[in-house]
Amino acid sequence: MNAIRPQATFSQEWELIVRPEISGDPVISRRQFSAMGSLMMQGWRTGKAADEGSCLRVGVTEGRIGSLRIAPSSDPRTDAQLLAMLKDLGMLLPFRPSGPPDRVLGLEDLDHGTHPTGAVYPHFQRWLTATNIGEDAARHCISAMALPFGPEQHNNAVRSFGYAPGIGRSEHLGVSAQPGSFHFTREPGADDDFIAVEGDVVWRWPQLQTLGNCACWGINGREGLWIGPETGDALYRLDGHNIDTPKQALSILLGGAALADAASRYEGEEDVFANARVVPVVG
Repeated sequence: MNAIRPQATFSQEWELIVRPEISGDPVISRRQFSAMGSLMMQGWRTGKAADEGSCLRVGVTEGRIGSLRIAPSSDPRTDAQLLAMLKDLGMLLPFRPSGPPDRVLGLEDLDHGTHPTGAVYPHFQRWLTATNIGEDAARHCISAMALPFGPEQHNNAVRSFGYAPGIGRSEHLGVSAQPGSFHFTREPGADDDFIAVEGDVVWRWPQLQTLGNCACWGINGREGLWIGPETGDALYRLDGHNIDTPKQALSILLGGAALADAASRYEGEEDVFANARVVPVVG
C-alpha cells in the first residue's frame, strides 16, 4: 500500500487526531512548538497515531473540544477561544507540504479561523471514486459536523439522518460526492517516470454543508488544475463559502477529518489518472 499519513482524522470514538509537520526553519518551528503548548493547555495531548507517527489528539463531545466548552449560541468569549485554537492548529499544518507521504485530505488556512480551505490528495480521491461515500462514512461525517453546535443540534442531526448513494443528509447538514470534469496539467517530480502532460479527467469531489446560510465546503469554480511537486501532489483545492464563524470552521474541520478517517483505511492503490485523456505538454 502506498505510504499515507493523513493530516487529520476524526475517529468513531470522537477523537480528533492531528499529525503536525514541524518546519526546518527555527523561527517557524519555535512558533509551532508554542502553538503545541497552547493546545496542550486546552486538553490536547501528544501520542502516537496508528501509522506510528507522532500526533496531537483531543476528545470532542457535544459542545466541547478538549477543555473548551462551546456555547450553543454565538458568544464572543468562546468564539475568541475557539479562533485561537484554530490558529494554533493552522500553525502545525503547513500549506501544501511537499513530498511523500500522501496527506489524504489536507487542511489549509485554519489560521484565519473562518473560510478554511482543503487539499484533496490521491488516496482520498481513489477512496471517493471507489466508495462514493458509503452510508457509514456519511453518517459519521454528519455526526461530526453537528458536535460543535451542542447536544440538541447533534441529536437532531443523528435522528434526521438519511442516505442515498453518494449523499448523506440531515437537518441543516449534508455531505455528498459530486461528479465533475477537471482539466489539469501534471508536472513530474525528480523521481517520477512520466513527462509533463495535460488532459481531462472525471472525478467525484466532496461537498460538505454545515449550519448557516449555505455554509458549505467544496470546489469553487472549474478553473484548470496544476498538479506537481510544488503543490505537494495535491490534486485540487476545496474552498469554503459563507463559513463565517469559528464554530462553522470547526464543524467543517471535523467533517473533513471524519471522511479522511474512512479514506485512510481504504487499501486500494488505483491510479486516479487511469481513465484520464492526456497529451504531452508542448513547449
